[in-house]
Amino acid sequence: QPISERKQLLTEIEAFLLKNKMPPSRFGRLAMNDTGFMTRFRNGADVRMETAATLRTFMERYEKRVRPKTRVPRPEPLSRVA
Repeated sequence: QPISERKQLLTEIEAFLLKNKMPPSRFGRLAMNDTGFMTRFRNGADVRMETAATLRTFMERYEKRVRPKTRVPRPEPLSRVA
């Protein structure tokens, strides 16, 4: 049986939350201006197609904005010539 669109979206969001170490309430606030969104969605609430598109767009844009924090090595100090 094919996976439902709702379940697919939930899987995508859960993966996004884990990857970005983002609490569900923060995701809801940033993506939907609704801190309780993920609680309701996880508990079976449906979303409209437009809402699903908004959520996916948010995740794509967030991924592009956030760059992995890489440590840039400091240059070695110049040695003084005596």
